Amino acid sequence: MPWHIWIDTGGTFTDCLALDPGGALRRAKVLSSSALRAVVTDVESADTVRIAEDWGAGPGVVDGLELRVLSADAAGARIASYDPATGRLRLEWGMGGLRAGAAVEVRSAEEAPVLAARLVTGTAFGTPLPPLAMRLATTRGTNALLERRGAATALFITHGFGDLLRIGTQQRPELFALDVRKPEPLYAASIEVDERRAANGSVLVPLDLDAARAAAERVASTGVRSAAVALAHAFRDPAHERALADALRAAGFEHVSLSSELAPFIGLLARAETAVVDAYLGPVIGGYLQGVRRALGGGRLHVMTSAGGLVRPEDFRAKDSLLSGPAGGVVGAALAGRRAGHARVIAFDMGGTSTDVARGDGDFEYVWEHQVGGARIVAPALAIESVAAGGGSICAFDAQGVRVGPESAGASPGPACYGAGGPLTVTDCNLLLGRLDPARFAIPVDAAPAAAAADALAARVRASTGQAADRQALLAGLIDIADERMADAIRGISLRRGYDPAEYALVAFGGAGAQHACGVASRLGIGTVVVPPDAGLLSALGIGHAPLERFAEQQVLQPLDQVEDDVGALFDALSAEAADAVAREGVPREGIAIRRRIANLRYVGQDSTLTLEWDRSVPLRDAFEARYAAVYGHRPATRPIEVESVRAIASLETHEEPPLPAPPPLDAAPAGTRDTWIGGAWTPVPVYERDRLVPGVRLSGPALIAERHSATYVAAGWSAAVDGASNLVLCANPRGDRTRDQGSSAQEQPAQLLGTRHSALEPPFKDQGSSAQEQPAQLLGTGHSALEPSVPEAVRLELFVSRFRALVGEMGEMLRRTALSTNVKERLDFSCALLDAAGELVVNAPHIPVHLGAMGLCVRAVRDAVEMRPGDVIVTNHPGFGGSHLPDVTVITAVHDEAAVLIGYVASRAHHAEIGGTRPGSMPPAARTLAEEGVVIAPMHLVRGGEARWEAIRGVLAGGPHPSRSIEDNLADLAAAVEAAWSLHLVA
Repeated sequence: MPWHIWIDTGGTFTDCLALDPGGALRRAKVLSSSALRAVVTDVESADTVRIAEDWGAGPGVVDGLELRVLSADAAGARIASYDPATGRLRLEWGMGGLRAGAAVEVRSAEEAPVLAARLVTGTAFGTPLPPLAMRLATTRGTNALLERRGAATALFITHGFGDLLRIGTQQRPELFALDVRKPEPLYAASIEVDERRAANGSVLVPLDLDAARAAAERVASTGVRSAAVALAHAFRDPAHERALADALRAAGFEHVSLSSELAPFIGLLARAETAVVDAYLGPVIGGYLQGVRRALGGGRLHVMTSAGGLVRPEDFRAKDSLLSGPAGGVVGAALAGRRAGHARVIAFDMGGTSTDVARGDGDFEYVWEHQVGGARIVAPALAIESVAAGGGSICAFDAQGVRVGPESAGASPGPACYGAGGPLTVTDCNLLLGRLDPARFAIPVDAAPAAAAADALAARVRASTGQAADRQALLAGLIDIADERMADAIRGISLRRGYDPAEYALVAFGGAGAQHACGVASRLGIGTVVVPPDAGLLSALGIGHAPLERFAEQQVLQPLDQVEDDVGALFDALSAEAADAVAREGVPREGIAIRRRIANLRYVGQDSTLTLEWDRSVPLRDAFEARYAAVYGHRPATRPIEVESVRAIASLETHEEPPLPAPPPLDAAPAGTRDTWIGGAWTPVPVYERDRLVPGVRLSGPALIAERHSATYVAAGWSAAVDGASNLVLCANPRGDRTRDQGSSAQEQPAQLLGTRHSALEPPFKDQGSSAQEQPAQLLGTGHSALEPSVPEAVRLELFVSRFRALVGEMGEMLRRTALSTNVKERLDFSCALLDAAGELVVNAPHIPVHLGAMGLCVRAVRDAVEMRPGDVIVTNHPGFGGSHLPDVTVITAVHDEAAVLIGYVASRAHHAEIGGTRPGSMPPAARTLAEEGVVIAPMHLVRGGEARWEAIRGVLAGGPHPSRSIEDNLADLAAAVEAAWSLHLVA
């Protein structure tokens, strides 16, 4: 029987779980830079030292690798021999910088997965690995994309579209930057090809192959060997792309990516971006996998895709690699949840570089297009929300205030406590607050450099603000900021999609997930947290339990009324196609199941779709309308429904055991105590060893639970128990039994920022005449201020602004997804903002600056002209009331508390594609009056007292000398703006 090895290579660590031929489980964790860390405990001579390490390596495994001192610039030395039993390490020659307490690193020239495989199998460097079957998830492609280390690539695109990717969606990378620097495209050259197809696939201009060959040879002569091909409407007929691919290969191109094969769907920009990403990363991923396969010898290798399935290396495409590792975590979280008796789970994977969250409701949620590092990829992927807040996220202070991330210390130099000169990070904050036990940490850590980095940050805050910044209060505030950012990512995959996170269990994993689980869960009203065994290695466990699976998909783009009777036959054909693909892996037909049949529907005119499970017994129309109302809160009943695409997923059937019964309760004795900063004071907290906590053990927070590759912080007000599957289950005590922990306002008041759907922003501002940016605490009033007094004002400000910015950003996303105007859904020509009761701007999303400059003026002018009561929504585009040109329509919602006291305003301004006027598009250059430009909407009630007044606005749009040509589209876009404003009440 071969070894079974499951590996997840992340940005900082590579996690490994392995089943040996006897069925025993083994573990390893190495740095993704193919390195191991240790600390020198004794120097016996210039070439012999003793070290303390936690590698689990057998004798001879690291012999021949290089040892270097982290804090020294001296050259390293090769290891002659190492005895794990005694810790004695002998070098082939002496080296400088060796001293007791020095942090050292052992480096391997092989890829990190191979190093991990050698550790778990006990195979020495330079010798063949034993027979094994490896399953691998990797961020190699993601890192190459983010760091721009892909292959030199040429883009071949239809004539006239050579600058398409440079134009993109016209989004600016940094909205308010005066020196606008557009991101450079991934390709090295863009070559326009003479050819053109019509939207129906017919040929308008034949492909000029001779000219294309000549251009290909010119580019190839410069050394470029990777090409992306994206031709207009090739999804209708790929013949031109295929012919061009043959010519490119003949010219010497070694890697050719065709948009019609990778993403056979409408949308040239998205197809072109996908093809370029695949061509740019294909050689990198291919070379990486070849290196791993060579080291495996005859061993089998399967690779994890972004969709959570396994494929052979020869079937693995770079476009499917970018969420490979996070997908393993989602699969592992679903498995852990089922073993704990929870089918509805939220995966919370906090690693060293970022945090990934996803929702599982008995099965996975997918997206069909996703973005990584600014690149858009059309490919199936698990619906994972990522935020740049991990254990290695850098804590800093600059002109914009206190920041946590997005920059990360990575694996090298790592956090300050690693001793390699790294910056202050979230891991350092946890260590200095006593929420980590350095004696039980997987990597040797030193609190001294972390404390120095924290003091330096406090000094910068003090110098800039003039306010004293207590070290512990500052660190606790940084933890609050990180927790809030991660909680908002979970809101994005739950509340904002129509699901209540309080109905789910939070599965916390990754190296840092269990340290922050209580704080994040409390912000969301989640009362149960599951910390599975090997929580720091759960992504690797998920990879080990991921299915062999294949997708079959087809674009439809037809009204539901026309294709509803044919959907069943279409799903049957796709199911057979997907099953055939799985069978080609050598799987018996009887072991293959069709796991999902998915239909993506939308209203005609929209770009965004809703994903539905197809069930022969439930009409698609009924299912879609119910889901649309649940997510968006309204239904444009007059618009027809369109079937955008359908998909079938076939996979190898798996069988799991049911959850084990709850064991009888037991007590546990702590292994020690550690002083932890709680509620503004140091408190002795018991420390437990995870491997000594048997099923049935129960304990109360605050407590620390240490294990080899992670640590769990049980906050005050929480309890923990070990279930029959050895999961650590954390439960929030009833509200009356909770005691305050860090002093986080968001932790204790997760929904106070905006209240309920019809009662927002409670309690009212105390000083309506002052800017909320100057007095951030007033946004929540004073009655719920739970932050301890010593927390620096800069931290308070960042907490409030971060929360509000996320809310108005989500408001804009809701508007984009439901709008019909191309200017809104594609060009993103809209803005959303939150204003105080005086009509002064509090916070805005990164939308259009020209809108934002006039938003406050518009709100104040409308407020003076029209009375706004609870449940009222006002619409205007009148330049005399702070408007701009007439296509920009502003929708204003007054926000009141439960006592009907005005708190503030929510406003959006969006460019309608048509609003009347002498010319279609409502931007006539020769207009001399407002009426010639379009319909003028003086401030009027769109909704009054909760009752919509659609007929009144319809009359305005249809009136005047030049009425709107698209009244139904105008009404739909106005409805989208109203619902986007109400969405703030739902997600607070």
